[in-house]
Amino acid sequence: MPPSPQLISQFAQEVEQRLGSVPALYRPTPETFAAVSTLWTIARAGWFDNSWLPTGFSQRLLVYLSLLSGNRYCAARHAAWLCGTGRILDSSGSASAVSGSTVSASTSQLIDLLQMPPPGYDEIRSATELLGAISPERAKIPLSGSPLEQSVFTIAGSLFLAQGDAALLRRLLVQALGSARAEQILLLISGFQAERQWVHAHPELAVDEDVAALLKREPEVAQLLDARLANIENRDRQRDRFLGMLGHELRNPVAAISAVSDMFQVVGVGDERLRNASSILHRQTRSLSQMLDNLVEMSSLVFGKVPMTKVPLVADDLLAGVLRQYESKFAEQGLTLTHTPADRRVYVMADRARLAQVFEQILSNASKFARSPGNLQIETQAGPKSLSIHFRDDGSGFSPEHAHAIFEPYAQAAPESLPKTSGLGIGLTIARMITVLQDGALEAVSAGPGKGATFTLRLPLVSQDANGKPEKKLPARPVSRMRVLVIEDNKDFAQLFRHMLEIMGCDLDSTPDARSGLKLAHERLPELIFCDIGLPGDMNGFDFARAVRADAQLAHIPLVAVSGHTSAEGREQAMAAGFDRVCAKPVKFADISDVLSACSAHRSAG
Repeated sequence: MPPSPQLISQFAQEVEQRLGSVPALYRPTPETFAAVSTLWTIARAGWFDNSWLPTGFSQRLLVYLSLLSGNRYCAARHAAWLCGTGRILDSSGSASAVSGSTVSASTSQLIDLLQMPPPGYDEIRSATELLGAISPERAKIPLSGSPLEQSVFTIAGSLFLAQGDAALLRRLLVQALGSARAEQILLLISGFQAERQWVHAHPELAVDEDVAALLKREPEVAQLLDARLANIENRDRQRDRFLGMLGHELRNPVAAISAVSDMFQVVGVGDERLRNASSILHRQTRSLSQMLDNLVEMSSLVFGKVPMTKVPLVADDLLAGVLRQYESKFAEQGLTLTHTPADRRVYVMADRARLAQVFEQILSNASKFARSPGNLQIETQAGPKSLSIHFRDDGSGFSPEHAHAIFEPYAQAAPESLPKTSGLGIGLTIARMITVLQDGALEAVSAGPGKGATFTLRLPLVSQDANGKPEKKLPARPVSRMRVLVIEDNKDFAQLFRHMLEIMGCDLDSTPDARSGLKLAHERLPELIFCDIGLPGDMNGFDFARAVRADAQLAHIPLVAVSGHTSAEGREQAMAAGFDRVCAKPVKFADISDVLSACSAHRSAG
């Protein structure tokens, strides 16, 4: 039941009486009243009415945390509160309007905070040494701007960013401040996390009047604030680009290893020891390839450019196909897999490849944390407007209060109550981000460590008469012998690529550069061309594709880009240059088979 206008008005009056205004963060509407009033309760408990932590200390810490979050609204809002706008509690615990003389002193403190470095390795080490040397009987709130306060802020910032050993960091706060104050800092951090997430989800929040006035009155503060936030954005951008580039550079050697692994699986070997070694190589290469794919995928998702082609499809049919790929792996682990489809066939509007990727990430996660013997029960339920798929396992589970951390990037470094395993800890992050892009939701619950977990994927249904009919699968066509040209400068991968194509019955020519590739294309008139993007000489893969499409004799030939750059921008650039599709390194037998089948079908239809 929505709140009454009178209740909303009373809430706004309470906020205004306390703060001197109603900031955008706490301006309620009938739709947001419950959430905003909860945020207000948390804020009052965490810093406004907190008798254990002086308000000045709380506000300085909140400014520091705001800077670490990179959220401009939060940073500017708390900066304005620190500088004395509105009403706060003084040191005696009574409410009082802040005078103009306090603004000058608070501005100086704010400038110091804006110049304080984030918690890097050296800062955390120094803070650990300083707080660790304090005897419990000397525990107290540090003086403003002192090295001790900076060390407390560094440790609190590390907890906020989930860096380091959380139990150790908490013990340091208890040792330096006392148990009660340390727990209140943890409450403050939790409260700010809620505020930050709310603000992040509502980018339309307008700048508050007092914040705008402060930034106009204090240009140095405005410049430092913008510079600090810009540095954080640039740092995150450089990190994500580094991860994307790292994934690309590792793809060439992994592509060669993967090709050898796939070839052993297809051709087979006689010696049992070599068969066992081949199986190990295949499993480990598959894991390494998945980690590389996740690195590149995470970079694309962070930059918000992910190709998505939504069509009506039956999620249970797609899931059944993915489950077949995991049957042997689960059987080897002693896991019993059961799937109960929905009681009727319903359609969701989703990207087939991306939704399959979500299923794979959830199943991969279940495999990592499974018991042996164990069970994974999958149940699909069709509601009036949405489809729910429940993945229930009896594996290691996690603490209920850390359910949100399961989906945080690099969750392997998250709270110690979360189970640890190999991997980068970004698979579930990717799964949730892709789900959101498809207008769905992905949640996780657990009764506690050792009690299993349930992951629930929800997707909106489309009506049976939705625009566009459900996609139909084309019948598989036999692949006849085909003339193929491969342009690849990596000698090891080119040789293995040759072996894979020859095993699949192709007549193959290969060359290491685009110029000789054009010459061979004219001489041999191939029916399909695989071309690497990063080629030596004055012509790269994009230039080659444009040259082929401009040549009347070659323009009809299907072009497939082979590249480690599989970001959305890279795919778009490849398609714009004239490629028909992009295969990511390491290229697998399944990828080549899919391309050959499509080309064979196109040739037969023509």
